[in-house]
Amino acid sequence: MAPGVVRTKLAEALWKELEQAVCAATALGRIGEPADIASAVAFLVSDAASWITGETMVIDGGQLLGDAIPFRPATHAPHG
Repeated sequence: MAPGVVRTKLAEALWKELEQAVCAATALGRIGEPADIASAVAFLVSDAASWITGETMVIDGGQLLGDAIPFRPATHAPHG
């Protein structure tokens, strides 16, 4: 599993002072929550994922997409 920036104590140095910048660089417009990762883990340990092997699941809210603005839903687009 390859999580993006998640709002945890361990990752606090990655987002605490840079929260707006991290959100702006994320296609979904927010920092991940522990529940976002927990949901993926729950899927991977379920019978629904019984045929999945040797994969890296990227769970980053779209951080790897690069410029996030074109990928945001209209409700998250900056006003101006």
